[in-house]
Amino acid sequence: MDLYSGLFKATWDALLIFLSFWQLWAILLGMFIITSLPGLYRRWRLSQAGMDEVDRMGGIEFEEFLETLFRKLGYKVVRTPASGDQGADLILTGNGERIAVQAKRWNKRIGNKAVQEITAARLHYGCDRSMVVSNQEFTNAARELAASTQTELWGRQRLADQIIALKKSAPAGTAGSTVSQPTAAVTPTPIASQASARTCPRCGGQLVRRQGKRGPFWGCSTYPRCRYTEEP
Repeated sequence: MDLYSGLFKATWDALLIFLSFWQLWAILLGMFIITSLPGLYRRWRLSQAGMDEVDRMGGIEFEEFLETLFRKLGYKVVRTPASGDQGADLILTGNGERIAVQAKRWNKRIGNKAVQEITAARLHYGCDRSMVVSNQEFTNAARELAASTQTELWGRQRLADQIIALKKSAPAGTAGSTVSQPTAAVTPTPIASQASARTCPRCGGQLVRRQGKRGPFWGCSTYPRCRYTEEP
């Protein structure tokens, strides 16, 4: 028997042995699919969530939601331990920087305690930036402290705008898609360069980029309480 004949026979024997255990492989494949489906469904459901769903989330689920959102923005995301997190829930890596994020799913305006905690967490985790993301807006005291500590605040309007932008950018047929034709993908940009890094000179709130009848403009995220606007 030459070398090629020997290799063919060995390969054939191995294939027969593999096929003889096809029931075992089928069971293992079925178990893998069954155990994977809940996680896949959960990620899909989070990718579909809007602000109404966010308002009904618990704290842990809101963290998972933000993890999904920031991954879509192109950031690598690590969730900190559920207990002893030192004030940060997520650590983002991207665009050459590390960002400590506190997730605040709440039912009232966020005070400066959250800013104090994430500022300390930024130092603890050796991050370049810090931010607080919430489904609510922030108090004036929180905004004042955020401005002096260079902490970025994503309030309700900023978060809602980002959710809408991601859904509009999703290709048709994918999770989160709300358009019938594929659109250009969201290009990840440094968080500090986004609208939320700008401060309203009238009330100290965050300025967000909006689209009006006459084109884009900067408007205060606390609208209608503050109606400050400026041209881009």
